[in-house]
Amino acid sequence: MENKKIYILVVGRDERMLRILKRQIETVDNWAADITTDDTEAIQLMSLKKYEIMLLSSGISDESEDLLLSNLTRLSPETRRIQHYGGGSGLLFNEIVNIISM
Repeated sequence: MENKKIYILVVGRDERMLRILKRQIETVDNWAADITTDDTEAIQLMSLKKYEIMLLSSGISDESEDLLLSNLTRLSPETRRIQHYGGGSGLLFNEIVNIISM
């Protein structure tokens, strides 16, 4: 992996799960994660920082997902999206590696 910092925005509804995902993501030296359970905060974060990936975790309604994705398209069309609903840290790592190597 190259040394460029990879910024990941993680949005979900379970604060405890988001903290676990953040910890797992940040075990990789050049990966950093911001987490939020709030759609408005997620949109604000998207407008302030360039994320390579927006990771959607569990608990997000279809309505919220539509809102987040439409704002992502408007604010940062190059940001890629992952829907991650569990499966362990190995799966998460592989999902991120696959999307950043595209």
